[in-house]
Amino acid sequence: MKGPRIEIAPDIATNFNRCICITILVLTLFHFFVSYFTNWGLSLDVIHEQQITPQHDSEEVPDVEKFLPLLTFIPGKTPVISYPWVLVSSTLIEREIALLILVPLVVLVFGSYVEKIWGLREYMRYLVIISMLPNVSLYFYYETKSILLSETKPPLIFSGLSMAIGIIVAATKLIPNHQVYIFQDKGFRMKLFPSIIMGICGVTYYFSTNDIYKVFFMKAYLGFLVSWTYLRIFQKTASSAQIGLLPPFVPKKNRPTISRKNEFQNGLFSFNLDFNGDRSASFALSSFFPFPLSGAIGDISNRMFSLLVKAKIINGDHFEIVDNEPSLVSSLKALGLFQTSGMRTRAQQAWNWAKRKKPGHHQRSSVTDGKRKLALEGLE
Repeated sequence: MKGPRIEIAPDIATNFNRCICITILVLTLFHFFVSYFTNWGLSLDVIHEQQITPQHDSEEVPDVEKFLPLLTFIPGKTPVISYPWVLVSSTLIEREIALLILVPLVVLVFGSYVEKIWGLREYMRYLVIISMLPNVSLYFYYETKSILLSETKPPLIFSGLSMAIGIIVAATKLIPNHQVYIFQDKGFRMKLFPSIIMGICGVTYYFSTNDIYKVFFMKAYLGFLVSWTYLRIFQKTASSAQIGLLPPFVPKKNRPTISRKNEFQNGLFSFNLDFNGDRSASFALSSFFPFPLSGAIGDISNRMFSLLVKAKIINGDHFEIVDNEPSLVSSLKALGLFQTSGMRTRAQQAWNWAKRKKPGHHQRSSVTDGKRKLALEGLE
């Protein structure tokens, strides 16, 4: 007997995501032509001045970026406080052909799916968060670096790489066990997309002397960390086990939500933290990386969680999720926040990982049935 399947319609792309892709293409072309003609005009002016006054032959060509329209920003040069929209508009400009193809494709396919599950308002809020916070972090990073090292020349900040990775992370929250097949039975988990992109950015940054690849590298990692942290802790929505397999036509008012209120007191002040997010094991930080790396990330995450609990920054008792299906959504305290560790040795895990068998259709169907059962129970 065949189990349920998720069918994604060909017309899944929404009008909002189409507008984002069109905006990316238009702003990218506009930025390219303005940069080209501005640079060309400035070069002619410099050549003309050098012909008139030959003693200025060593004068540097003026920085073309500061003459461009305020769509992107340069830390230390662009008045971001006066022009705050550049923190968002810079995400909609690309210069690399690969990213110009990747970002709109991710927005059209995965972004439209996420929007249909979450709704337009939550989806827009999420895009603003994963677009602005990495840019703000880069701005303060280069501002601090320029103060400490006065000779540092900050690069131009742009690219929607953080937005693309954030959308992929959101899609994996909704369909955590989705497999991407390239050649028939040869495939890998969609959760590995962020780690693959971050790995490529790390390699290009290591072997390149261009500062722009450092920007790509930092935006990739910041986009992943910001999106995962928001979805893991702060987003006011249901977990992947509850809403991940619900059809998009379920009314929003009937969709389940999880609210975990945590009263935080620390001598000088006290306030309430409304922790939401997806605390399930399927959305663990280590699950986004292949095995040899996931084990180390799981151990480090567990230690960080223990330190936060000991420092009374968070209350470990409030991080428990009680569920009737421990194989799907288990206790965060038992997981050590991220992943179970210590039950098997690393050698045994490596052996099981190397000898693992692909889940059959019956196994995938049983997991799907279990998660759908949880989702329907949440609706009741």
